[in-house]
Amino acid sequence: MRKILIFLSCLTLIIVYTGVASGDTPLPVGGGWQSFNWGSGASAPAYENAKTFTLLVPGELDVTDAYQTGDQFAVYNKFTLLGNTLFVPVTGDWAGDPDVTFSDPRWSHGSWLLAAGDFSINIYTITNPFDYGTGYLRVFETSAAVPEPATMLLLGSGLLGLAGYGRKKFFKK
Repeated sequence: MRKILIFLSCLTLIIVYTGVASGDTPLPVGGGWQSFNWGSGASAPAYENAKTFTLLVPGELDVTDAYQTGDQFAVYNKFTLLGNTLFVPVTGDWAGDPDVTFSDPRWSHGSWLLAAGDFSINIYTITNPFDYGTGYLRVFETSAAVPEPATMLLLGSGLLGLAGYGRKKFFKK
């Protein structure tokens, strides 16, 4: 019985760590802002399921509060804390546009640069004065693939070789 419990515990940790738990929600890369909701007070998960995505090149993850000011979030990739959004006091301001709240210092927001790879994002509330709310997150690629330095060196050497060959033919006449 003990071996079975240890096996099931290990299997659960593997499933949670790899982000393949049933119910995970795919997050479209470059798909714009996606809303998330929460309730139940501070330290509540912002949603029940992780948001999963894969970046083929480096990217950026943005998270912002919306509607009423005063919420703060902890953003995790699997078990690793990426960071917290800014702490802001409750001011009574209201806005539902994520582009507005992300660029306004009156709303809690954060941005993280990510390397290429697989991600399973969970968001938890740190400060939640209203016991419920809505926020937004988005992920997008920040750069295209860059040629390797060896490729550029090979191309440059070929161009120098052609220039040298052309110069030699020019002065031979």
